[in-house]
Amino acid sequence: MTTTKTKKLTAAALSTLDAKNNQRKMIYVTDHQYEVQIHTFFRKSLIDNVNTNYLSLIDQLRQKTDVTDQVIKDTVGLYNTLLLKEFSDLPIPRKLDVEKLIKVTNMLLDNGIMEEVLTQFPDVELRKLEEQFKALQEKMATMVSELAMTRAQQSTDETI
Repeated sequence: MTTTKTKKLTAAALSTLDAKNNQRKMIYVTDHQYEVQIHTFFRKSLIDNVNTNYLSLIDQLRQKTDVTDQVIKDTVGLYNTLLLKEFSDLPIPRKLDVEKLIKVTNMLLDNGIMEEVLTQFPDVELRKLEEQFKALQEKMATMVSELAMTRAQQSTDETI
């Protein structure tokens, strides 16, 4: 039987272990005009940030009284924008403002940058994010349906 020598986990040792979680690479978008640095390893804490921030945005919308059908539709693309916010250095606002994030989402989509960057992430890392997302989908579906029902009630109230 072989024995492995154990060591005390120190702050320095923890930093060394954590270094593998900071892997990044440079990619180029819009016909190689712009550099974008992306993560090649998705930290669990950052995956949690994406999911928590998305839930927070949906909750913000639920609390508003002036949500349009277009805004509800646009929330779908926000998830990918939040992913890019956490795992790239794209200029995405840090503040969770729904309207600003929708505007940035549309610019990223319309200029092909969203797709260009998303296809550069390692598949194994995207699958980790997807697994976490599936765990939250039921909760998000409830929140989005409540948002849609609130909007429908507002429309009914406006016509009365």
